[in-house]
This record gives sequence, C-alpha cells and structure tokens, in this order.
Amino acid sequence: MAKCINTIDCEGNTCDKVPTEDLARRVVQDAADVPLRVCISSSDVLEFDHTIMCEVSSGVPTGVKVLVVVTYDQAGVPTTTYTNLLTGVAWAGNPETELAACDDGTDIELEKTAMCDSGTDFIRWYVIENGSPSGVYYDTDLTGAPYTITGVVSVGACFETNPIVTSPDGITVVGVTPTLAPAPTVKSLTVSAMIEDVTITTASGTIKLQDGFSFSFGDGNNNELDTTTLTFVGSSATAEYALHWEV
Repeated sequence: MAKCINTIDCEGNTCDKVPTEDLARRVVQDAADVPLRVCISSSDVLEFDHTIMCEVSSGVPTGVKVLVVVTYDQAGVPTTTYTNLLTGVAWAGNPETELAACDDGTDIELEKTAMCDSGTDFIRWYVIENGSPSGVYYDTDLTGAPYTITGVVSVGACFETNPIVTSPDGITVVGVTPTLAPAPTVKSLTVSAMIEDVTITTASGTIKLQDGFSFSFGDGNNNELDTTTLTFVGSSATAEYALHWEV
C-alpha cells in the first residue's frame, strides 16, 4: 500500500491523503501530521512521447514526414499534436487514414531540448538523421503544438521564480532595495537574480550575484539565520530579484 501525506497546493487548497508516488518530488511529513505546502512547476511535470510517421494518400507515401507528440498532464491525461516536418506548421490530416509507419530506409530520430523565449518555455526538437545531426530543428510549445519565436531565445528552461520550499514566504524586488524585509530570523534564505545583478552584503563581506543565478544562506532545523545582518541592492532601477525564505 502506498504511503500518503496531506498537502496544501500553491493556491492554498488542502489535499488529503495524497500518495507520495503522485508527487514529482519526494517530501517528508513531520510527526505532527501538519500539512505541507508543495508547489510543483508545470514545466517539470509535463511528459512527452514522440514519434515520426509518414503521410500517405490512398496508401501511397507523399514524402511528408509528421512529428507526432503526445503530452501528459499531472493527471496523466494525454494530448496529441501533429507537426508537418516539411513546413514546420501543424499537420491537419486524418491520423487514422493518412499516417503510416515510415519505410523509406531513413533512420530519423528527434532530440528534445528545453528552451526559453524571453520568459516563455518551449521545446526545440533537433532532427538526427542516420545517427548524425541534420542541422534541422522544429519548435513546439509545452503541449507539442508548433511554436513561433517572439523574443530572445536561450538554451534551458526559463528561470524559475517560484522555487519549491516548505513554509514559504518571500518577495520579488523590482529596482534597487526591497520595500519589505525578510523575517528577521529564518531557517534559510535564497536570493535569485532574475534581471540584472544584485549585490548581497553580509557581516563577512559582499557577494555580487549575476543575472540568472541564485545563492542560499542557512540550511538548519532551527531558526538560526539572522537576516538583519544582510542587505540586498539591485544594480539599477530596472533590476529584478527574488528573496525566498523558510521560517
């Protein structure tokens, strides 16, 4: 029988007796059976199945190859999308009668890479032909539908601004200094530079945290980290950084 825990989701809803196997990350419940607050990023929980099939007309191959992507949400519900690999746009045929296994002697595989388009997560599918990169790639959103780039692209999922913590508090700072200070004594505190740099001053010196990086203080079971000894300064009025702490 699976072990169960009680949780509170990101919206504050109570979820009773959730099997631990249903969570994307393992969590530990305390002896007092107090519900844990657990937030799981949607970009982490989407799962993909994909294959390449060939378009046929009256049973005869047309030369068009189709990317078939099946995504599964947190409840395991599948969604299937089809992309024309000749044009890179959605394929609108009938998969029941117009798709068949490819049998042209070409071995084509796809390598999936998480990408970020100015804050929007998407997937880039690189085409591997006969074991070697072909130089061709296709972009889809997180459901497998064709995606069009609109901003600045970087490799990797977009920077997480809502890390998974228990008993979470925190603020996002826009500009130079926080308008609200962290709790004066906490178990741990994480600083995440999201736009431009942030300088952290401690009793021992300064730390310059570059855009896209995080730094954490403390990792104890007692409220032992004194945040009154810490100051945070963004590099300009357009800087943005997050402070998350565990009480």
